[in-house]
Amino acid sequence: MKPILFLGLLLFTFKNAGAQADLSAGLVAYYPFNGNANDESGNGNNPIFNNAALTNDRNGNPKNAYQFNGYNQYMRIKNSPSINFKGAFSISALVKVNDFYEGKCHGNRIIMKGDNDFKQGNYCLTYDDNYYTNGNNCFTDFVDKKHQCFYGPNSTIIEGSEFVSTAKWNLLTYVYDGTSSKLYVNCTLYGNGLNPGYHYTNRDDLFFGKLNNDQYPYWFNGLLDEVRIYNRALSETEILALCEKKDPVINSAPQIDFSYMVTRCNQVSFRISKSENVKSYQWDLGDKSGSKKESFIYAYKNDGNYTVKLIAKGNNGTEISVSKSVLISKPTAAFTFEATTQNTIKFNISNKQKLKYKWLFGDGDNSVNGKNITHTYQQPGTYEVLLIAVNNAGCSDTARQIITIAAPAMPLKDTIAAQMPDTSGKNIAEAPLPEKRKNNLVKEIEVASDSVSVSFYDNAEIDGDSVTIVYNNNIVVTHLFLTDKAKTFMLPVDKNGKPNELIMYAENLGSIPPNTALMVIYDGKKRYEINISSSEDSNGMVVFRIKQ
Repeated sequence: MKPILFLGLLLFTFKNAGAQADLSAGLVAYYPFNGNANDESGNGNNPIFNNAALTNDRNGNPKNAYQFNGYNQYMRIKNSPSINFKGAFSISALVKVNDFYEGKCHGNRIIMKGDNDFKQGNYCLTYDDNYYTNGNNCFTDFVDKKHQCFYGPNSTIIEGSEFVSTAKWNLLTYVYDGTSSKLYVNCTLYGNGLNPGYHYTNRDDLFFGKLNNDQYPYWFNGLLDEVRIYNRALSETEILALCEKKDPVINSAPQIDFSYMVTRCNQVSFRISKSENVKSYQWDLGDKSGSKKESFIYAYKNDGNYTVKLIAKGNNGTEISVSKSVLISKPTAAFTFEATTQNTIKFNISNKQKLKYKWLFGDGDNSVNGKNITHTYQQPGTYEVLLIAVNNAGCSDTARQIITIAAPAMPLKDTIAAQMPDTSGKNIAEAPLPEKRKNNLVKEIEVASDSVSVSFYDNAEIDGDSVTIVYNNNIVVTHLFLTDKAKTFMLPVDKNGKPNELIMYAENLGSIPPNTALMVIYDGKKRYEINISSSEDSNGMVVFRIKQ
């Protein structure tokens, strides 16, 4: 009776020890594959590449395991200190083999860290027919699919161990305690070996589904689930607990946080900034929309103050949430003006939004971040005034108004009235040329028509660029303020084939030098786009010549 009593007591103790096994201790990477490939250990060892396909797990649950097709599907996890080991470590994974790699040496790498099989520091879970062929698998093209064995680093197959079958799931558990290696298949010792003092550290990334070697890729064809990597040797009790298919008991409470940044007016970039002991999470974006992604950009349809909530479920079953307020408010630019003297204008903003303002007065003078501005014009003329309002998210709005500064009763000395020329091109006003500068030829265009349409835009950020346009030594227009709205002129082309020079002269450099413009030219239906610039030292020039 004593032996039976002792055995019963031993089984009782073992069973309770297994039930209480803390499979979270030393867990540096955990991939349950419950809808995604994320590492749920809290160490951030997420794949940087994954083209494997989600599939049913061993219990038939959809999207709870990954399938690898055996020729181009794999996962890649960036190398990190947490998955390198100077001593003891363990790997466990559920594996279902579908087929066998038939390339050179016909190996099959389920999990691999390192770029070859033989260098110390590399580790893997794999299977091949090397044991049965006495190491001749690289010297034959024949793949012995009936006599394949599982392997771990430095583990020799125990005589009588069963061969790999494509008909079932297998739990592979590899343990290195600093002295010896052991490989368990379905919690039965399958292979072992002595390798005291080994280390398993290298600079390579961790791969699921292949060996990172173009000559010997050893593609894995099968299913993978419940991958666990530990920085310690699991005990036999803990290995048996894995066979009972228990989830890791992680008693620590979950911790989670997120950050966000509003961009492009209504677009918000969300990102999980902290995630510890979290099994799953769900976003509530405050407008009846949600997401399960770690990071994403979401565009709100309407202005408003939205309460965004991130709900996390911990590995220990508890649920927590963190909420933040996200304000979506598009800026509004609007202003009024009144003349205080003949050439001085007072501009006013009544908007109560917290915005940054930039004024472009149309004469090349700019003022930044002022709500109530007084500006004096030095010359009479018609000016387009722009107010640009920008909020903290970088979203902007622009208001435009036309200001007319009348000429005094008596002509002012050294001024030229800013008059728009006749756009038919027949009466281009003759006027003194601006100061001499170097003309840089941007493009010479051969045209078929005896006149061309030329439109000017600001080709970048509207920054107060003001130009004079000169055509064949005649001023077409002065104080031309470049915006996103076209300024169009019809220019005649000499019918005798002489070159016609169009010059853009910068009156200022705007707030972002040099002075730049986009010219859109139509020769009949033929269209040209030219980027042209001018500075304090040089002008941009385009030459037209009629086809002969």
